[in-house]
Parts: sequence; C-alpha cells; structure tokens
Amino acid sequence: MSPHLEDEEIKALFSSVDRNTVLGKRDFAIMKLALDTGLRWSDISVMKLTDIDWRKKEIHIVQKKTESNLLLPLTIGAGNAVADYILNAIPKCDSEYVFLRLRRPYDRLQSRSSAASIMQHYQSDSGFTHHAGDEKTFQAFCRTMGTNLLKSDVPLSTVSQILGHNSLESTKRYLSQHDEMLLFCCMDISIYATEKEGLK
Repeated sequence: MSPHLEDEEIKALFSSVDRNTVLGKRDFAIMKLALDTGLRWSDISVMKLTDIDWRKKEIHIVQKKTESNLLLPLTIGAGNAVADYILNAIPKCDSEYVFLRLRRPYDRLQSRSSAASIMQHYQSDSGFTHHAGDEKTFQAFCRTMGTNLLKSDVPLSTVSQILGHNSLESTKRYLSQHDEMLLFCCMDISIYATEKEGLK
C-alpha cells in the first residue's frame, strides 16, 4: 500500500469537506496548505498571519524540524482556501496565529491530535479510512507533495530542502513511490546480448 495519497483519495477527501461551514473552511485550508506546500503540522499549527506575503504569493517560516528559514510559493489553490478562511471563518480575536480553535479560548491548534482528528473525520466521510500501518496520516500530505515534486522532475536536493530532511537519504525513499523515476534509475542492459530460452 502506498504511503502517499492517490489522486482518487485526495479528490474524495477534499470533496467530503463542507466549505459552507466555519469548520469546513478552516480544515479545507489546512489540508490544502499541507498538500500544496508539504508543510508539516508542526509548522502549520504555528503559522502566523505575518508569515504570508499575499502580494508576492509566498510563505516565510522558520521550519521547526530544521530551524532553518524556508520560503515557499503560495499556490492559487492554497492561497484561495486560506484567504476564504481568514476572511469568512477565523474567530474575531487578537491572535497572531492563522489556524485557531473555533471555541473560546481562541488559541492556536497545538497538539498532533488536532491533525489526526481532521484526517479521521474526513477520511471517514470520504469513504476510506486510516488503518494502523498504512501511513495515511496527516503526514501523508507531505509525502504526496514530495512524490509529486519528483514526478515534475524537481531536483532531489530541492525536494529534500522543502521537506526539511536532514539528508538526501531521507528523501530518496520517495523514489520508490515514483515508477517512472525508478525506471530512469535502472541500469540499461540493452547493450548485453541475451538469449530467449523456452520452458523445459
């Protein structure tokens, strides 16, 4: 079973979100941001309003895992989702954080259980569920984004930096999720003579 999300799963997952509700607007923005940028929950949960440069369509954060500055493009899809949440759903308060609890006190979403709850809720509604060991957790958004970058021929070193990996070895496992890349990496044996043998 693939540890990243397939296109059908992504479509089903996002289609199950009721974007007419405050909860739906927030959760859709969180998931879309994770899918389009590869940001982990630890970075999304502490994202501040000032981290988003709307004019340049960029996100500036200090990545928690690596403690390094990271500049990411804000895609149209993620940007529209976050803007819809901020303009129409974010609780009216003085918090500097983007994603907040929807009940008082309006603190930022902190624990990993919040991310797990989001995934479990919409996975259930979308028709597929997370089983122990299948890796279809919130982190699957990050793995999916990394796989898609490799499919788009983005250099492995760039993917590694975006995903916050300390070494290329951590990123190389994404190659196993990309059949075309595996074929490219295979050794060409056409120069060797081969003989066809029948069954005995």
